[in-house]
Amino acid sequence: MMHARQIDKTISKIRSLLKRLDPYLFHTEDVLALESYTTFDSLYAPPADDDLYTPVTAESEWGAEKQYNWLRGTYVVPERLAGKPLFLKHMHFCGYEGLLFVNGMPYGNYATKMAVACHGNHYAPRFTAGAAAGESFSLAIEAYAGHTVEGCFPYAPVETCSFRYPIGNFEICTQNEIVAEFSYDLRTLLELWENLDPESFQRARITNCFIELHPILIYSMDTVPWQEVEASLQKAREVMAPLLAETNAPHAPHVGLIGHSHMDTAWLWEIDETIKKCARTYSNQMNLMDRDPDYTFMQSSAYHLKWMEMHYPDLFEAIKKRILEGRYEPNGGVYVESDGNIPGGEYLIRQFLWGMRYTREKFGYSSNAYFLPDSFGFSAALPQILNGCGIPYFLTTKVGWSDTNVFPYDTFYWEGIDGSRVFTHFNCTEGGTTPGCLIPRVCRKGKDGISQKSVTDARLMTFGHGDGGGGPEAFMLEMAKRTRDLQGVPRAAYTTVGRFMQELERDAVDPNVYRGELYLELHRGTYTNQHTIKRNNRKAEIALHNAELYTVEKAIADGVPASEEAMAPLMEKLLVNQFHDILPGTCIAPAHDRSIRETTEVIEKATGLTQRLLEGAPATGSVTVSNPVDIPRSDVIDMPVPENGYIDGYRQQIITRRDGSRSLRVAGVALKPFETRALPLVGGTYHPQPSPFHFADRVLTTPMAVVTFDEKGRIASLVDKATGREVHGKGYSLNTFLFGEDVPHAWDNWDIDNDLEMKLTDCTELESFEPVADGEVEFRIRTVYRLSPNSRVYQDMVFYADSPRIDFETAIDWHDKHRFLKTVFDTSVRSDYATQEVQFGYLRRSTSRNNSWEQARFEVPQHKYTDLSETRFGVAVLNDCKYGVSLYDNRIALSLHKGGCKPDPRGDEGYHECVYSLCPHTGAFATDTVVYPAYALNNPVLIAGGSVSYQPPVTTDSDHVLIETIKPCEDSDRAFIVRLYECEGSQAQAVLTTGFDVKRAATTDMLEVETEQLAPDNGQIALSFRPFEIKTLKFWY
Repeated sequence: MMHARQIDKTISKIRSLLKRLDPYLFHTEDVLALESYTTFDSLYAPPADDDLYTPVTAESEWGAEKQYNWLRGTYVVPERLAGKPLFLKHMHFCGYEGLLFVNGMPYGNYATKMAVACHGNHYAPRFTAGAAAGESFSLAIEAYAGHTVEGCFPYAPVETCSFRYPIGNFEICTQNEIVAEFSYDLRTLLELWENLDPESFQRARITNCFIELHPILIYSMDTVPWQEVEASLQKAREVMAPLLAETNAPHAPHVGLIGHSHMDTAWLWEIDETIKKCARTYSNQMNLMDRDPDYTFMQSSAYHLKWMEMHYPDLFEAIKKRILEGRYEPNGGVYVESDGNIPGGEYLIRQFLWGMRYTREKFGYSSNAYFLPDSFGFSAALPQILNGCGIPYFLTTKVGWSDTNVFPYDTFYWEGIDGSRVFTHFNCTEGGTTPGCLIPRVCRKGKDGISQKSVTDARLMTFGHGDGGGGPEAFMLEMAKRTRDLQGVPRAAYTTVGRFMQELERDAVDPNVYRGELYLELHRGTYTNQHTIKRNNRKAEIALHNAELYTVEKAIADGVPASEEAMAPLMEKLLVNQFHDILPGTCIAPAHDRSIRETTEVIEKATGLTQRLLEGAPATGSVTVSNPVDIPRSDVIDMPVPENGYIDGYRQQIITRRDGSRSLRVAGVALKPFETRALPLVGGTYHPQPSPFHFADRVLTTPMAVVTFDEKGRIASLVDKATGREVHGKGYSLNTFLFGEDVPHAWDNWDIDNDLEMKLTDCTELESFEPVADGEVEFRIRTVYRLSPNSRVYQDMVFYADSPRIDFETAIDWHDKHRFLKTVFDTSVRSDYATQEVQFGYLRRSTSRNNSWEQARFEVPQHKYTDLSETRFGVAVLNDCKYGVSLYDNRIALSLHKGGCKPDPRGDEGYHECVYSLCPHTGAFATDTVVYPAYALNNPVLIAGGSVSYQPPVTTDSDHVLIETIKPCEDSDRAFIVRLYECEGSQAQAVLTTGFDVKRAATTDMLEVETEQLAPDNGQIALSFRPFEIKTLKFWY
């Protein structure tokens, strides 16, 4: 018996055969004669114009950044190859990725993303399973040259190349089945041996097998006739066969297998290239399904299928056929895999509404799983949304990326803020089907294996290369055959995601319940990076909300069906731009620029639509104002300065903004929820009342507070007059800017690290501090701060006569890379937790850092507010587009800007505007103290262009049940949808009152499918709500 170290040498020699035999997997039979056409145009089928093409020679090369090369040729099957499977191989593919067309049909791909031996991971697609002699095949290849990628880590070298490629040979090949089968068998045993317990008897048997193989195998293959090599391989297979035939005991763990290719809608490439990545990958699945009748594949974004329908209709029809067979699973539920934290609640629902409607209409398919492997954390509102959309299951892999703690479960019930639960599984993705992939993901200890083996012995493996890697490879299907029931490897079988989750829930033993958000301890900078994308998202959501509301109001007034037709293209653009790399701001620069263009278009067109809907009869004697949200309000209204006259009966003040424009600020207009009202406009000169403000020696006295400013213009003291309470606590003055270097350990545009807090300092310089408005409505102080030699902050601090809210109208002129900016509010409030808005409610997060879980949450996502409250007093920080915030003790630190440089190298340079507010309040957190002001800041009163009178379609008598959305039905009808939720975390009884003659009413799910008929009593409906419950109603008129 040899020494163990000598045996290792022998096994290493045997292992080397896998790489050395790779060139012999295929035998070249012919070389395809080709002609070529290069273009920068994004085409979806081989151009038919013969004049475009030139013959390819041995010296032919091509390529430039973002260029495409269309290659075509015809192959007639000779007699000697009749009936044989044929492959089109290119060992060194002439591009970065490629798509194969067979007789005009997309049917395979080429990819060099992963290097395997001396070629790309997809290099020899099969183009026929066997054809008759004389049969002709039209073969075309679209090759993409690639583009420059900046990389993702700070200061990583830019990935550049010449983008020049020799075209080389596309070879017509047959596969050497002896080499292929031996390679698959040997790889199976080698990976099994590597992953077994070194002391196990099974490993010892495999070791003996390898020792037996050694004298059989020929290593110097170039010294003997090839027939001898093949004979040795066949004999070696016979030796390995008994070990490969050993099966598991009855209670072996189980892996569900399904092919998958995670496909980012945009990331290190633009959307136009993603369309082609999808076609390459999905066509490969059609090819693989023809090769293996058991193989299944899962695709998770309905919008990607719509691309195929639009641009590759033949491929779409082939996919549709496989969907109807149950082998191609369009599960996932959503239109695109959106971010899980930043989108508004209504727009998370719309992802499911659009995704589910598409798969139902096109394939008769309803998703039962929310499949989102790669988003950067998951809101605690999602379980209720999934329940409301009829989706019982959730799958992700991303939580496993956390940088501090290991999440304790991988199969569990996830409970949201309202108590809704969804059965959750952390699947494995981008893996394979070999023993080396399957054993660690199930049997190992720690985060790689199943964490609670008493709960389940099953795991889902969604295997394949993503993002242009082409999905599963043919060898993975061969390996799946060998690991189906192999002793020592988890039992593996093809499944679908939906079926796997049903069986997993059925068989799981007492799974744990996890309550709250699934916070990703990583990528915390995505809440802040790319300011304009974040701001446009918030503004576009609000603009579409308003357009839908007034579409319904006008339709009711006119007695016509309410239609989504005008909003649908805008809604689609917004949903696509909420994808989990676009909205977080982690794409390349062209993808960011496209997003900004598209969301700007959404804002402009939706705002224009709202303005047209609000236009009434010309009115010279009034100005019409409209409250677009379900809150009572009397906040200051901002409107254009009338050419002649003033608003009669209300206090008002003209101000001049930083850009020189003037606005009329009107106070004291009390508006009910959704109220539209005409304010009288009279001629003459307005005579204001004396200002209620007094400013001297850097002390401002307002009707609400006494404010003292420090030498840098920050608020050193803020005494609330109603309570006598000092708002400022220990630490920095209120609204202190902290600025400093931000170079993450990794993932430049994604991450901020905990040590950023040591870099941020109060280093700004005050360049000017000037009161610019003092009237009966407001007092305004204009400041300029120098952050660095390159960047400045321009800010108006606005104090109101009628409200304790202090607004900070801010413009950041940013020209620094790898820098971060926060504003800090060190308050006097002592609370163990902060209340922070998420979709359809709030979370309470700890203000301490007592343990590793709290320490990891040094930056967290929010929506419109973060509040610190005691039982009788509190302070909220509101915002109109800022999603990142940090908490510690009495401090709220709002993140304002991040200058990440990879993969977008520009550091988010530019002129960026936002508004945030400090809102002290008497009493604890409540709807009226925090939620109403947050809605008011984000949803200003609208000014109509004429005299118009709309009745609110629906109102509610509960102050903590809010109508979030009033929208047309997806199927245009003389009906509309109302979505409302309890916002304060309390049980509620609410009576809805309609402003029209109700023909019929019903509850629906979130997909607008009726669930229960309602019986209005004189236009009123009584409803009960549990804390944070969402209800969806449909009203016919």
